[in-house]
Amino acid sequence: MSGRLGPYSLQAAIASVHAVAVSVENTRWDLIIDYYDMLLSIHSSPVIELNRAIAVGMYKGPEAALAILDRLQKNKQLQASHMIYAARAEFSKRLGLCDAAIKAYQKAIELTRQESGKRYLKQQLKNILP
Repeated sequence: MSGRLGPYSLQAAIASVHAVAVSVENTRWDLIIDYYDMLLSIHSSPVIELNRAIAVGMYKGPEAALAILDRLQKNKQLQASHMIYAARAEFSKRLGLCDAAIKAYQKAIELTRQESGKRYLKQQLKNILP
């Protein structure tokens, strides 16, 4: 064993931070961001960048997440995934940007393949519709 952190050990470290958190609010989002930064330095991926953006939003606020999501939205792989739209919807909702959240939820629902995911997103959308 080399003693160096690889992608799997960093993913495990991220999971362990989530596992020991008492609540979402008490999660060490700063530590998760650091682990994502290390992970991106050895294994760049749009999905990892998206996960990092979500952690940034949880730590620094929705505006910070949306700024990163604006950049990531240009990635073709992420444009075809419901995940970026679901993240955009959630952070838009937190800022009270209902129209943007509605559009993002609708796109996420359109792209989601699993019925359970669709149901969840539809419920979230229903909660903000006038």
